[in-house]
Amino acid sequence: IVNVLQYDGGTDIIDQYITFCKVLDGQREEYPEDPKMAVQEAIRICMEEGVLKEYLHERAKEVVNIMLTLYNQEQATKMMLAAERKEALAEGKTQQAKETAKSLYALGIEIEKIAQGVGYTVDDVKKWVGLPS
Repeated sequence: IVNVLQYDGGTDIIDQYITFCKVLDGQREEYPEDPKMAVQEAIRICMEEGVLKEYLHERAKEVVNIMLTLYNQEQATKMMLAAERKEALAEGKTQQAKETAKSLYALGIEIEKIAQGVGYTVDDVKKWVGLPS
């Protein structure tokens, strides 16, 4: 059995937290280049609407710091994944070029033309097909 929590517009702490998260997401869209402003605005809006009002009043600075830490971690993770994706694409491109070069060499195509066709150096192609540079 799995219990699924859904926002039903209620006023318990979970509903208020879900509301806070939705407001924060909206503010992050509103201020994509200024995460601190997004968090501060989310806190202001929620306090005005009575969402987590006491908690946010007592711990606003702490909430800002926590949310900024989470935001920075999220951004770092996105950047790392993008770099890994880019590296994987480059590795895939190189692997495809190697396979193509080997196939063309087996068909008797000149090394210089193969290098030009796959977009790598003559030395690279020679190495791939097993010839001395």
